[in-house]
Amino acid sequence: MNITLHSLFLSASALLTSVVFAADLSFDQPIVPVKVAEGQDLISAEFPFTNKTKTPITVKSIKVACDCTSASLNGDKKVYQPGESGIVKTTMKTGNFAGITDKTLTVKTDQGETLLTIRADIPEIVVMTPRKLVWKKGSTPKPQVITINIMGPKPIKLTKVGLVGEDFEYDPVVIEPGRKFQITITPKSTTQSAFNTICVETDAPMVRDSKKASYLTIK
Repeated sequence: MNITLHSLFLSASALLTSVVFAADLSFDQPIVPVKVAEGQDLISAEFPFTNKTKTPITVKSIKVACDCTSASLNGDKKVYQPGESGIVKTTMKTGNFAGITDKTLTVKTDQGETLLTIRADIPEIVVMTPRKLVWKKGSTPKPQVITINIMGPKPIKLTKVGLVGEDFEYDPVVIEPGRKFQITITPKSTTQSAFNTICVETDAPMVRDSKKASYLTIK
C-alpha cells in the first residue's frame, strides 16, 4: 500500500513538474556567452524563444537587474500563439567591468517567469596585482611590491600614481616601458592600524583600464 502511494506521489510530482515547465515560453539558450573585444564598450545578445504550449502567451514585462543593460522584444510583439517564436534582444554597456561578468533579466508572462543571463567575457588590459597588501600590526615595516602588467597588443603609459592616506611610502618604477610597472610600498610604521589606497591612472582608452587601485592594510 505504501509503495503504491509512493509511486502515485512520484508520478503526480513528475506530471506537475512537466506541466509547470511547459506552461511558459521555451528559450533556446537561457545563458548567452559573449566574447568582448578589446575597446568594445557595448555588446548585444539575443534570446530566441518559442511558445511550445497549446495556449497563447502574453509577455507582460522584461526587467533588467542592472542599469547597464537594456532589453526589448523583437518588433515589440507581446502575444505569441502556440508554435510561434520570438526574440528578446539585449544590449549591455561593459563600462568598468572586467573578466567574466553576468547580467540578468527576467521575462514575465501571464504564465510565469524566466531568468535570462548575458555572460560577458571582458578582457582586462591593465592588470594590477595584488589588489590587497597586508602588514601585521607591530611587525617589521618591510616593503611589498605591486606589479602592473599591460596585456593588450598596444603599449600603455602609467600617467599618475597617488596615495589616499598618509601611512605609506610608495615608489613607482618602469620595468618595461608601456608593458610593465612596479610600485614598492613601505609602511611608515606598523604600530597603529591603517587602511590606505594606492591609485594609478593610465592613458588606456577604456574606463575600466584607465584607473586601478590596490588596498593597503595594517592590522
